[in-house]
Amino acid sequence: MFKAVIFDFDGVLVDSGIVTMEARSRAFSSFVYELSQEVRRLIFGLHSEEYTIVFQKKLGFSEETRKALVKKISEEIDLIFEGFIKPMPHVKEILEFLKTRGVIAGIATTNRQRRIDIFLNKFGLGSFFNFSVTHEDITKR
Repeated sequence: MFKAVIFDFDGVLVDSGIVTMEARSRAFSSFVYELSQEVRRLIFGLHSEEYTIVFQKKLGFSEETRKALVKKISEEIDLIFEGFIKPMPHVKEILEFLKTRGVIAGIATTNRQRRIDIFLNKFGLGSFFNFSVTHEDITKR
């Protein structure tokens, strides 16, 4: 039997896709750009630091504007995160199974620690995890 399991957060523990897409739509709207369904599909799962560079080149906006857009996306996620999130199916059962077998569980994600904490507290899952490595722990992408 293995001794530890490291989980990704988004799409593995939490169903956060709807949160991310809603926040992206709101942020881009505030910059007077509407995301088409095709564009939404293309950027799904990508980090805002990655896909906003493509938009910057395609639409010709400044680095300052790109950084403001990334910030706005993060702010929008923070505003709606708690109300939209839900655990992926069977997460609690899997975590209970691992805990009864003494398996150490951790989270590794580019998401922010405060969002991890919100999720764990909201669904009572904090006691299943021994550690997390988040956006704040990463010095270079």
